[in-house]
Amino acid sequence: MRFVHGIRQVLFLVCFAAIAVPAGAQQTGTLSGVVRDPQGGVLPGVTVSVSSPSLIGGARSAVTGEARAYQLPALPPGAYDVTYELTGFSSLKREGIIVGVAQVTRLDVEMAVGALQETVTVSREWPVVDLSSTTSQTNIDKELLGAIPP
Repeated sequence: MRFVHGIRQVLFLVCFAAIAVPAGAQQTGTLSGVVRDPQGGVLPGVTVSVSSPSLIGGARSAVTGEARAYQLPALPPGAYDVTYELTGFSSLKREGIIVGVAQVTRLDVEMAVGALQETVTVSREWPVVDLSSTTSQTNIDKELLGAIPP
């Protein structure tokens, strides 16, 4: 009889734990999406950063990988500012993106090609000109002197 009672308690604890684990796991949400260029092609290597007052520990970031998608899991529910950055493209910022509990918030964006910025520096060394003297001087080496006819 005590054995059956012990088994019931163990089963009760196992069932309670099975219910409590998913409930605890659902206290956060996920932000995911795809980043495309103006022609519709997906972009790899885009740094996606999220910031929010509800985010403990500061901003989080992810980089679009081989699948050209990003995913930021385990975000506390709240409003987020999302920033997208990639060399050669204009940075993009989306504000007020809501992430809910146990939800996947999908945010697909298109990044515009950035303005080409190029700096050209032209420098040249000019010969030194003496403006205070009117004399002209030339150095003649031995070979040139020997080549002059008598």
